[in-house]
Amino acid sequence: MSFIGRLLGYLSVLANLVLALGLLGFGLIGSMDGGDMKIDLIPVEPANMANTLLIAGLIALVCVVLALRPGKLSRTPLVLWSLLVAGIPICALTRSSYHFNGEEHFRNGVWLFLGTLVLLIGAIYHRQLAPASRDRR
Repeated sequence: MSFIGRLLGYLSVLANLVLALGLLGFGLIGSMDGGDMKIDLIPVEPANMANTLLIAGLIALVCVVLALRPGKLSRTPLVLWSLLVAGIPICALTRSSYHFNGEEHFRNGVWLFLGTLVLLIGAIYHRQLAPASRDRR
């Protein structure tokens, strides 16, 4: 299980890095455009979406950078970020205002949730497989 755990851990770091850069990119595009952005999964007003994406991208980027350091404490923010990312589809899909546009839309939501769950499991493995911290004297 060690090889699969390490693989899931590194894939989680890589996928969260891509997610962070994507959030930053969409946030920058939205800020430069100045228009309202609407993403159904994120319960934020369209006028504030660009700023929310920028802040989320920066937080994700900090979590990924910290996850590259040795020690369990520095890898914990990635687990918390992955937990937040996994919770967003659950909250969005269970809101009464959210509705599916057919079976394929529902299937995509299930795949999205399963993907975020794999990212969360990978982040947990990445934290558990952290090398022991050295004593500083």
